[in-house]
Amino acid sequence: MSLSSKNAHIDKTSILIVEDEPLLCDAYRLVFENISNNTSFSNFDLDIYNDFSSAKEAILGVDDDLHLVILDIRLRSGDYLAGNSGEGLGILLRKNLPKTKIIVVTSLTSNHRLHMILKYINPEGLLIKSEIDFISIQNDIVAVLKGNNVYSQTTIDFFKQDVGVKLNLDDIDRKILYLLSKGVKVNKLTNYVPLTTSGIEARKRRIAKVFNMNKPSIADLLHASKQKGII
Repeated sequence: MSLSSKNAHIDKTSILIVEDEPLLCDAYRLVFENISNNTSFSNFDLDIYNDFSSAKEAILGVDDDLHLVILDIRLRSGDYLAGNSGEGLGILLRKNLPKTKIIVVTSLTSNHRLHMILKYINPEGLLIKSEIDFISIQNDIVAVLKGNNVYSQTTIDFFKQDVGVKLNLDDIDRKILYLLSKGVKVNKLTNYVPLTTSGIEARKRRIAKVFNMNKPSIADLLHASKQKGII
């Protein structure tokens, strides 16, 4: 089936995979072959994309919801700060194809990134690559196709320990801390968050107050953020 076909009757289970690791792409093909041979789900229409641009074009070309998208977040050709990473594709999917089920499969374990994925993509599955294997990913895909949600242990632990929510830090606070942890200079933060320089300084003072710190350095803020599991 062509993903952009407007009038074709959809008899197959349409699957779109965004993954830039060739070995994982081959593994996904085997996983779906195994699912087709051993479960009630079969007749898959599988399309795999290896970069942000081609995946975005495919998503924009779909006229009806896909059954399932498996989405890697860290793409070699993508740039999180520029908005063309897996997160951007997930947000686009939720906007354009709201009924499509999404499983995010990622190597990322940053608490900030997990928070943003869960809040803005709200996937039916969020799996950490180091915590899955051939059998578990097969079982997780089947579970999501049946209407269930699936999460890796790291994701479950994050749900339990999301200190940022308890401390009343909003997404801009979190993003400022995350950007600082990645080496972005304070005077460059206005390129990535919708605040003036004075607004960013006010945010830094507010975060320091939340952390119960008096005029901390950037290093002190980041150390506290890591200890509290925010970044």
